[in-house]
Amino acid sequence: MNKRLIATTTEEWLKLNRSERAPRKWYWPTGWYEAPFALMINDWDNWEKHIKKEYPIQYWLRENFQYTFRRFYNSVKDLKNKIINPRQKMRNALFTSKWVDLVELVPQFHFQAIIEFVENEKAFEKIVWDDSLNPKTTEAGIKLKEYYNYVKIVRPFLLEKLSQAYENVKITAELNDSRYKEVDEIEKQIKAKDTELCIWVIQNRDFLWC
Repeated sequence: MNKRLIATTTEEWLKLNRSERAPRKWYWPTGWYEAPFALMINDWDNWEKHIKKEYPIQYWLRENFQYTFRRFYNSVKDLKNKIINPRQKMRNALFTSKWVDLVELVPQFHFQAIIEFVENEKAFEKIVWDDSLNPKTTEAGIKLKEYYNYVKIVRPFLLEKLSQAYENVKITAELNDSRYKEVDEIEKQIKAKDTELCIWVIQNRDFLWC
C-alpha cells in the first residue's frame, strides 16, 4: 500500500506521484484534477495560477458551476422538506389546528418525541436494547417501552377515567372539596407520570437516534 504524503506548497504537491498525494475529495464523473488537502496559507495563489494555466476550461467549469449546483441542490432539498417534512407527522400531531396552551404543549412535545422515535424511526427494530455490556442501554430500552405504553395506552385510559370522574361529581349548592377527591387523585397521577416522562426524555436524549 502506498503511503499518502501531505505537501505544504504547490511545488511539493506537483512533485508527488498521484498515489502519494493526500487529495481533497472531488466528486466528478471524470478524472479531473485533485486539489491539495492543505497548503501553506500564502501558497494557495500559486496553486490557483497553476490550475488556471494547466486546466483553464476545467477550472472555469468547476469554479463557476460547482457551488451553483450545490446551492440549487440545497434549495430543492429545502423545498422538498417544506412540502414533505421528515417530521411532518410529529409536527401535525403537536401543532394542531386547535389552540393549545404551553402548559399542555410542553409535555405533548415529549410524548410525540417518544412516538416519533418508536413508530417512525423504528427504534425497537433498528436498535438492540438488550446489551449485557452496557446496562444503561438495556435500562433505556425498558423505560422507552414503559413510556411508549404510557403515552399510547395508559394515559388515554387515565384521561377517560378523569372525564368520567368529573361527570360523577355531584353538583350541589354546598361547597364541598371532597367531591373532587377522585378528580384530584387522577390529575395528580397524570401530572406525576407526565413530569417523569419529560425528565426522562431530556436526560436520555442521547439515546433518541437510529
